[in-house]
Amino acid sequence: MSERSILLGPTEVGSYVGVRGSQIDCIELGPPPGEWDEELDCEGAWVWPGAVNAHTHIYSGLAPFGIPDATPTPQNFVQILERLWWKLDRALDEETLRASARYYVADSLRQGTTALIDHHESPNFIEGSLDVLADACAE
Repeated sequence: MSERSILLGPTEVGSYVGVRGSQIDCIELGPPPGEWDEELDCEGAWVWPGAVNAHTHIYSGLAPFGIPDATPTPQNFVQILERLWWKLDRALDEETLRASARYYVADSLRQGTTALIDHHESPNFIEGSLDVLADACAE
């Protein structure tokens, strides 16, 4: 069975990107030769490879929606970890990790990031936590 092929273009600068399966097959200024299963008009758009976030914490994905204040107010980095982030680490369960991961991964994709290197920590939800993260990425 042959892999599906998609031709993206023309872009803002008149280039075309050919994708076969999960690999970029060609980048050409002007239409490349060959047969394509699908052509996606990208006129006026920019097309570029996805970004890589080489240090992230997916479990913190819901933090922008509000987390309790660290009290008393931390005076240094270790106190920030102790009074805020390590409390969050210990509070994670399957449901909160799944929600956080789904939001974080979707938001990353929306912003053009297609690869994440996560530094995960959930001491009270170890067994199965990486499966939850993998599932959110696959979704």
